[in-house]
Amino acid sequence: MPRPACFDRPPVWLAALLLGAGLAAPAAAQDWPDEAWNPQPRDGDLVLPLPCGGAMAFRAVSVPGVGALGDRQVLLGNQGSEAGYADGPRYAPLAGSFAVPGDSGHRIYWIQAYELTEGQRAAIEGACLPPERETWLPAADLTWSDAVALADHLTTWLMANRPNALPSEEDAQGFVRLPTEVEWEYAARGGAAVGVEDFRAARFPMDGPIATFAWYQGPTSADGSRHPIGLLQPNPLGLHDMLGNVEELVLEPFQANRLGRLHGQVGGYVARGGDYLTPVAELRTALRQEYAPYRAGAPNRLDTVGVRFVIGSSVTTSMARVRAIEQALDDLITGADSFADDAGADLEDPLGELGRLTATVTDRARRTELETIAVALRAQVEARSVSAQRTAGSLLRLGAYLGSAIQRDDQAMAIRTRQLAAFQAADSNSPHAARLAESLAIAHETIDDNFDFYSETAVVAASSFDRSVVDEQVRVLSLELENRGRPELVPFVGVFRDHIFEYADTGRIDRADWVADLSRGGTSP
Repeated sequence: MPRPACFDRPPVWLAALLLGAGLAAPAAAQDWPDEAWNPQPRDGDLVLPLPCGGAMAFRAVSVPGVGALGDRQVLLGNQGSEAGYADGPRYAPLAGSFAVPGDSGHRIYWIQAYELTEGQRAAIEGACLPPERETWLPAADLTWSDAVALADHLTTWLMANRPNALPSEEDAQGFVRLPTEVEWEYAARGGAAVGVEDFRAARFPMDGPIATFAWYQGPTSADGSRHPIGLLQPNPLGLHDMLGNVEELVLEPFQANRLGRLHGQVGGYVARGGDYLTPVAELRTALRQEYAPYRAGAPNRLDTVGVRFVIGSSVTTSMARVRAIEQALDDLITGADSFADDAGADLEDPLGELGRLTATVTDRARRTELETIAVALRAQVEARSVSAQRTAGSLLRLGAYLGSAIQRDDQAMAIRTRQLAAFQAADSNSPHAARLAESLAIAHETIDDNFDFYSETAVVAASSFDRSVVDEQVRVLSLELENRGRPELVPFVGVFRDHIFEYADTGRIDRADWVADLSRGGTSP
């Protein structure tokens, strides 16, 4: 098998591994045990074959969204971080590479369930190691160039030898690459499988000591060395060793955080997640390190740096996709009329009108000025659109939770009412009846308070957002709740949407009907 140029150097890491394992030379291809590549398999794993009888497991990361240009604004970083220049909070857009069949707007990307191992690295390079424990360690001493070349070599080998193994998006075949920073951190935090509070925490939710989820510095954990993949518990997406063991390279070069946005200077490569020498107090999903690509005149190789690949696809996968993107972009531009009233304008399409006006201007300086204004206006429209979507989603989530609480309290109150009637029929002076009557009064107050909040939220949503925005966010929120294991709340999202639209149409709140709708639980949107 031909080897890529960056592998022409003598593989020192391979020689050391063979020596440590007591092996004289690479072995012939043989089937690998699960411990070598997928020690904790899950339903739905995507398995890519490798040379030498090996394999690699990937898991899907769900990114709810709507439309060809629908994406998710992900809040990265840590608030109040001492290293704010590196991992302070900032928003970054994210969308999946692959559409979910039959589910418009819902997209996913695939990420390795485990860090790349020494055995997988050797197989990709064309050397078949016996699949013994030493080869189950995460690969280290990788530079960014090495990682990119490995991804390229694996992709070309698959396309030549296993062309149906890689997923496809329309007319385009997927390919293996490094994850972007937002792909890596979104997956590390738990993605759509966790709620906002858990997503923003310093570490993903752990139902036990951190030592059962991550390898870090100290004799009670890593004890100064790498450990085989998949020995510890995974994060909520089923991804192992997202924190500790080895740091993981990402696609983009380092840029400092300048108060919520990336600074313009581009630096060295970025590794995420900490490693086996990271103190436990510093281990967090926002941890982000910059490394110089070269040191002392040679590539900068560190025995703490490895990689975890993703499978991505092209964006313009077909002419139909290009047309859908163009239409979505036109819709975003003409969507400026949703905000025209706020600006005191009566134009149906202010950005379009500005474009037509610019086309009539012959003065070059004036025309450039108008074009600059148009770019700024489009950016403002997009920012307000994203803000509106985020706010609409938050109101829908609040309405669903309030609706669920109203249903629970209303049903409990109905039971207590029947119990009270039974006690009063038996003995009107019963102390049990008095206590039940008191609890019923409190329940009535609770339902009244929750309904006031619920109806007020519906009024705000009805007066603030177009139906299309509400419908889009209903679909997104429903997917999020399914991913978080809260499908019982999905019907309440639909009921709340119906109440928003009912108020928008009639201007009336029918308390009895709305509570009855919530008590029935509604139907899925």
